[in-house]
Amino acid sequence: MTTTPASSTHNTQRWNLNSLRLIRSDLSRIHRGIMLRRSRFPELAASHDLTILDLGCGSGAFLRHFHEQGYRRLFGVEPDADLIRQIPPDCAVVKQGYAQRLGFDDCSFDVVFIYGVLHHLKGLEAYGQALDEVRRVLRPGGRLFILEPGHWRMFRALEICAKLLGFFSPTFRAFSDVLDEEQPDVHFFIRNHLKVREHLISQGFLPLVDRYFLYSWLFTASKPA
Repeated sequence: MTTTPASSTHNTQRWNLNSLRLIRSDLSRIHRGIMLRRSRFPELAASHDLTILDLGCGSGAFLRHFHEQGYRRLFGVEPDADLIRQIPPDCAVVKQGYAQRLGFDDCSFDVVFIYGVLHHLKGLEAYGQALDEVRRVLRPGGRLFILEPGHWRMFRALEICAKLLGFFSPTFRAFSDVLDEEQPDVHFFIRNHLKVREHLISQGFLPLVDRYFLYSWLFTASKPA
C-alpha cells in the first residue's frame, strides 16, 4: 500500500523528470545491483522477513528491486508527492516525510537503507538530526546502509564526463542536469561526509563496510544490540 499525499512536489519539476529518466535506464539498473553488492546488502540483509525502510525512496527504484527479490515488509519515506505517486501500490508502504522527522515508532526496522539522500540535506546539523532519527527507528542489532557521493576527484571527473556524454546520450544528459542542480549540496556533503561516520561511531554503531567505489562512499554499520 502506498500512501499518496495531497501536497505537491518537494523537488523542482526539472529534477524529478531527469531523475525518472535516469533511474529507468538500463545503466542505472546495473549500477544499483553493483552498489548493493559492494555494500554487502545481499549478505547482511539476506532474510526476506526483515522490515526495511528506504529513507528518501524517491520514485521507488530500490523498493521495486527489493520487492522483486522477495522482500515484502517494505516501507519508504519521501518528501516529494509526485515521486511517491510513481511507486506501485502493492510494492511498499510509503509516507510523505523528511529524514529529520521519520514518523515511525522507535525500533520499527531491521534495516534502514539510504541511497543518495543525505547530500540533499542542508548542512551538518541536518545530517545529525537525520542520523539520530535513523538510530531511533532502527532495532538493536539492525543494519544501516548508506550509499552517497564521497570521492571528490572522481566525482568532479564524473561531472565533466556526464556533461560531455550528454551531447550523445539522453541518459547522461539527464544525469548531468541532475548533477548541475544538486551541485552546491553534494559538493558540501563530499567534503564533510566523514562527519557522518564520526557521528554514527560516536553513537555506538559498528562499521561493517567503509569504502569508496568509483565516486561513491559506501558505509554499512550495525546498531549496538
